[in-house]
Amino acid sequence: IKVVKDGYLVCGQSIYDNLTIGDSKKGGAFLIKYGKDLKVEWKVNYGSSKHAIYNDILVDDDKIYVVGMNDERVGIVSIYEEDGDYVSTTKYKNTDNLGFTGISKINNRLFVVGGKVNGNDTGNTDALIVKYNLRGEYRGEVVYSNDASERFNRVEIDEHDNVIVIGTTSSPSKKNTGDGVSVYSYDGLIGKYNKELDELKSVRSNGKDFIARFEAEEKEKHLQQAIISIKNKYGKNAVLKGISYTAKGTARARNKLIGGHNGE
Repeated sequence: IKVVKDGYLVCGQSIYDNLTIGDSKKGGAFLIKYGKDLKVEWKVNYGSSKHAIYNDILVDDDKIYVVGMNDERVGIVSIYEEDGDYVSTTKYKNTDNLGFTGISKINNRLFVVGGKVNGNDTGNTDALIVKYNLRGEYRGEVVYSNDASERFNRVEIDEHDNVIVIGTTSSPSKKNTGDGVSVYSYDGLIGKYNKELDELKSVRSNGKDFIARFEAEEKEKHLQQAIISIKNKYGKNAVLKGISYTAKGTARARNKLIGGHNGE
């Protein structure tokens, strides 16, 4: 969904007919404009089978850019006028089964992200950023590959015109279920590129490690909040470190001072 000045733009996938094969002007990827009263003002379809989908929207002046995938699993960038009139669609090469999933803009360049299929192996993808001009013409790309299946899911632009992308990596795990079912290990991925698509930094973080670190930080935060609550109720000396009770400890004495002077 994208909020505009007079309503809302929504994109997605419309299954006009579950067994539709080929083009259908009523099915496939769609873009809908709702007014502030949530009534439909207009609806357009890319026109394809149920597999086509629009995933993200960018509004720039009087143009609407939407990205997704057609029924051939090809990433697409479609352009519409602000009233829903169709302008054009640019097709990329083969992408994964999600197609293009994010779009952002720097000046007169569009940055689109997704997963790029390596050769004929649809299970092996690279994380992809593609650059287009405002007419939807290809202007370059970069991929991130690290011996696994990667993709970028979303893209944002920071205050320095850097391209910030997030996504996932997946690879077969050493574990197995014993019944022939493949088990995959998934990690999060965040990357930073400049507008020329030179890589500035990429971080691959293990999901389990991140969760464990998050839980530890949450426990520490709750502990500190509890200590503050106790000190506010019973005084600063209610909770002290063990060293404060030794001969060399000074915390108990300092806590009794007021403005540097003895408060007793």
